[in-house]
Amino acid sequence: MNEIEKDFRYSQTFSDAIMLEERLKKEKRCGSGVFDLKNKTLFVENIPFVYDFFKDLLLVSGIYGDWHKNALQVRIRHESWNFANLPAQFDGFRILQISDIHIDALPELSDIIPTLMRQVDFELCVFTGDFRFDIHCSNERIDDLLKPIIATANQAEFPALGILGNHDYLDYTLDNVAGLGLKFLLNESIELKRGDDKILITGLDDVHYYRTGRLFDQRDAITEAGYKLLLIHSPEYIKEAALYSYDLYLCGHTHGGQLCLPGGIPVISNSRSASKYNRGRWQFGKMQGYTSLGCGASGIPLRWNCPPEMVIHHLRRK
Repeated sequence: MNEIEKDFRYSQTFSDAIMLEERLKKEKRCGSGVFDLKNKTLFVENIPFVYDFFKDLLLVSGIYGDWHKNALQVRIRHESWNFANLPAQFDGFRILQISDIHIDALPELSDIIPTLMRQVDFELCVFTGDFRFDIHCSNERIDDLLKPIIATANQAEFPALGILGNHDYLDYTLDNVAGLGLKFLLNESIELKRGDDKILITGLDDVHYYRTGRLFDQRDAITEAGYKLLLIHSPEYIKEAALYSYDLYLCGHTHGGQLCLPGGIPVISNSRSASKYNRGRWQFGKMQGYTSLGCGASGIPLRWNCPPEMVIHHLRRK
């Protein structure tokens, strides 16, 4: 397995006292309240009866069982991308993106995901946030379920990388999930090297609930880099990323709607982005991007007209 080389010129470390304090304060406010007046955000997860009401309604209707089975039918999707500035040594490079596992909502994924991962080839696995759903659940249970997934991810050429989502508390993630062998990028960038060639990968903190993702502090290093890839939980930072000339933007968060009308039309996207950026492949100026439909399910462990997915991104030199 290759080592990922980290150039500290390219790092805005998350140990910075101001950033750390901001993240922890927002976690406390968002984790206990229902409505964030400052950011005009509703935290449906903190309304106890909402999910139970809809679950009971679907059980009575008789469709709960079929929709639950849909949520376990994870598929592997392949996307091919062409870049004129991709270094020659990375031509054909394959990145497996896993997003929005919410493993406590669908513990069966602890077996399903690694089984699928072993059926495909990839050089790097990236996790684009939301490892769990219930922010108040047992750390030990989540760790046990995530362990085989992260272990399989680390069998690739490069060690696996992860970022935080809006369901991932900072202390829990760094103390427990990172301890399983997953390297987190918390508002920082690293270089992947193959021979004399290199690409820059940046990972940002959540920009949906906590809004603590930052690119500005890394502007000089980002400008120096050639090919640049951004890992971020939500598509709500597209305009900012384009200003820094990122080549590929990988995110999730929306689940593609999770419960959709025929034709894959989302009922709810839970995103401030334009609808065309809330699922699948898109382009913004010269920057290309992909919003994953996600592996798991949030709230109610169901899927309808929106199959869960893992995505292998094939990078091609144009």
